Amino acid sequence: MKKIKITVPATTSNMGPGFDFLGMSLSLYNTYLFEESKKFEFVGFESIDNNMAYQTYLLFMQRHSKKECPVKITLIRNEVPSSRGLGSSATAVVAGIRAANYMLGDIVSEEEMIREMVDFEGHPDNILAAYYGGMVSSVYDNDKLLSYKHEVSDKLKFTLVVPSYSVKTKDARSILPKTLKYSDVLYNASRAFILESAYKNGDMEMLKVASKDAIHEKYRATLIKDYILVKSLENKYNLVVNISGSGSTMLIISLDRDFTKDIKNLEVIPVEVEKNGMVLEVIK
Repeated sequence: MKKIKITVPATTSNMGPGFDFLGMSLSLYNTYLFEESKKFEFVGFESIDNNMAYQTYLLFMQRHSKKECPVKITLIRNEVPSSRGLGSSATAVVAGIRAANYMLGDIVSEEEMIREMVDFEGHPDNILAAYYGGMVSSVYDNDKLLSYKHEVSDKLKFTLVVPSYSVKTKDARSILPKTLKYSDVLYNASRAFILESAYKNGDMEMLKVASKDAIHEKYRATLIKDYILVKSLENKYNLVVNISGSGSTMLIISLDRDFTKDIKNLEVIPVEVEKNGMVLEVIK
């Protein structure tokens, strides 16, 4: 009987100008246990209707096999806050599809497997960072998905500020403008071009410029009532504040964490860059 444990890290995405193509994995984890079973069973999930680990597992099976391969899925570690812009759904998608491919004897290539993960999630930023670890950018070219893993300086410290309320991805998408000005596109493109160097060198002065955005954060900020307060810390301390994914979590990049004393009534989570990404462990 096959039995595997899959651990997938949290992710932050966009990181300012990297809208929908840039993500980074963080040291919070969801761990899923998949055990061959006579029927599908679930432990540790609030609702089977929103169980993406099961949904993606089943979808992969239906696409690639005539047999069902039922499993018992147990959520044995649940550190990634749900619906907070930290890739909780991506952890389930990566785990479900990776487990299904393993149960079938790895019948599809890693490239095809990752593409199916991205197709289910809808965009690659969280998926690629969760799978590969580190900071990963991506681009589509003639329907081919290309990605590149970037270096992140150990000088940089990362802190999550997590409100008690969520922001629905649907709402965060619908609030964005349907058209963009050339000046806003140029604003983002020029900054995205130097963002990688700022992270690689741990250059806070360059990061303050490179992390600015003109196409999504100012709109999504209206959905996060604590954004103005947290963003104001940039004027007092040497740091950068970005919305993590679609929110409501805010990511703070800094050289120290002196600023945390000014954050009240919000959950503050120090994290590190998770460099290794998804880990599959076979249980004997």
